[in-house]
Amino acid sequence: MRDEAGRTVGAVFLAPPADRYGLFVEVGTRPHFPPPAALLGWVQSRLGISNDRQARQVAFLIARKIAREGTPGRFLFQQALEESEQRIVAIFEEEVAQIGMQA
Repeated sequence: MRDEAGRTVGAVFLAPPADRYGLFVEVGTRPHFPPPAALLGWVQSRLGISNDRQARQVAFLIARKIAREGTPGRFLFQQALEESEQRIVAIFEEEVAQIGMQA
């Protein structure tokens, strides 16, 4: 994530298998042609296409669309942080107050 000045202000660590694609889901991608074979498992599981030939055709069409338009970002981590920020700050403030009382 970046602040208003464009500086990195946080980090997210992803465990496998999300470490291979999580960043691209979060921020999206520019237009590029991904290998259709890389989309095959997603096409079969998410779209329920079990016929191999049809799955390859759909994977190619999706790859072609990504080549034209890229992929939009979902910004799930950013949304989660924004929704939780006040609570996170409150937790830190509570802990700092506890440390202050113990000193």
